[in-house]
Amino acid sequence: MKTLKTTLVKKKTILVADNSPSITSLFKFVLSHNNYNVIALPSKQLFLSFLKKNKNIDKDINLILLDLALLETTTGTAKETLCNLQKKHPTLKIIILAGDKLNTIIDNTILLNTHGIIFKPFDIEDVLKIIKEVTENKTGLPI
Repeated sequence: MKTLKTTLVKKKTILVADNSPSITSLFKFVLSHNNYNVIALPSKQLFLSFLKKNKNIDKDINLILLDLALLETTTGTAKETLCNLQKKHPTLKIIILAGDKLNTIIDNTILLNTHGIIFKPFDIEDVLKIIKEVTENKTGLPI
């Protein structure tokens, strides 16, 4: 008699932080239906509060999809905030979400140590491919 071996694969967890509730809802719906755990934070306040409460996020979160607008804080520029986040959590994978290509000026140093940038509007199928590649350690190239 043959026995079936089942391998439990732990779902990857993705944190989506965007100042647009419709974007976070979209990602939560699509990613959860693609076998990811999703933490959706639709405001800067919720994102900053989550960071303060969760000191070991690099162990619990496999990827952060982070709205560029959320990086600007009262205590620092987007560049400074991202650098501080990366210093505290050097293994954390981050993909930046940006409003649009024409109106977004991005300092290349912001992208240093991130796993890319996705411009809105985006094709969700392309985004899913990128998320899969990054969470499975297949790539880290910006798009």
